[in-house]
Amino acid sequence: MISLLVVDLNYSNTGNANSAILHRLFSGQDDIDVTVLTENINSLAEETVDGFHIIRKKIHSRRSNSAFSLHDAGVYPRLLRAKRYMKEVQDDVDYKRVEDFLYHAERLVDIPSFDVILSCSFPFESHVCAGRLAEKYGKKWIAYYLDPFATNPLFPDAHMTARIRTEEEVLRKCDAVLLTYPAMDVYQQNGVAIDVEKTVQVYLPGIRPIIRKDVNLWQDNVKNRSVFVGNLYWDIRDPMHVIECYRELGEAYHIYFIGGVGGEDREAILLEKGISGIPNVHFIEPVSRELAEQYLLQADVLVNIGNLLDNLIPSKVLDYLSSGKPVLNFYKREDCTSTAFFRSYPNAASFDDRNIPYAGVKNFLEHAQHMRTLDYDEIRRLYPDYSVSNVREIIMKTIRGVLND
Repeated sequence: MISLLVVDLNYSNTGNANSAILHRLFSGQDDIDVTVLTENINSLAEETVDGFHIIRKKIHSRRSNSAFSLHDAGVYPRLLRAKRYMKEVQDDVDYKRVEDFLYHAERLVDIPSFDVILSCSFPFESHVCAGRLAEKYGKKWIAYYLDPFATNPLFPDAHMTARIRTEEEVLRKCDAVLLTYPAMDVYQQNGVAIDVEKTVQVYLPGIRPIIRKDVNLWQDNVKNRSVFVGNLYWDIRDPMHVIECYRELGEAYHIYFIGGVGGEDREAILLEKGISGIPNVHFIEPVSRELAEQYLLQADVLVNIGNLLDNLIPSKVLDYLSSGKPVLNFYKREDCTSTAFFRSYPNAASFDDRNIPYAGVKNFLEHAQHMRTLDYDEIRRLYPDYSVSNVREIIMKTIRGVLND
């Protein structure tokens, strides 16, 4: 059995795409044993979930009541040097976070006991940490890219050259790079040096069977339910036009937003946006991955709101497709990657979010009541590269390959 150490600073049991993807790929597999090292503290400091051994360091470890003192072993001076270096280089890497994480990593897990290290991004700091650990302990290291770094539009364009230089330097040290489509194309277009010999292009692993369970999610008698599952990001995935559309359609058509709304004080945010108390627009707090899947299966129509960012494939698109349910896709740019997916999907309609035709949406919602839910075999034939089993096979082949070198 392969002993795998996953370094993912943003790992979460309940919400983010990274954790969902890792569980799809590795949980329940008898040929690999997974330990996740993270700094997310939404849950217990240490626990086992679906066979994953998860170890979390405290994010706020620099406080005086920390279990560890950063003044020990010269860590505090290293953090000051890291802060100065980050300011000088301007490559958008949080080296202070890296040094802090590494200090705890070596005290929380027995690094030499693992066969291989797999780092996941976003954030890029996960790769920096994994590279340092692999180099120090002579371990094989695979960098798994779920989001790009050098070309990520969330960072300043002025720093792109520095990010490219840092990224190339870090990745030269790894044994293999798993680049999620379309990252390889984007990198080559922007002049990021890619070592083709050790780079494997993979697709987002999302197409899989979703089993309906006997759980009653609805406490009302609504006959036409639309569901959006995921967090709302007002700067890149603004739902206001969609909300206004449903408000205009009236109370015969309800939409449910399942997930975060961009902050802890949900009601204050909804009041500030002017969308609190709309009778047919509902906001439900984040739920577990398992329950989120049941919301997908018990919806009449699923709603996707495209990103303003380019070259990013939201993982929820593959979740929606896996459900086989009708999908309403609202795109914010003509080259939206989500829209390209839904062109091949028979039970989908796409509308420009900037100019939504309310009559067209209403017509689709009515017809969706009579659409047949697609089964898993049909969906996998439409999107074979994105099936979890296909991506797992590629990644396991890569892991075995670096171990045999």
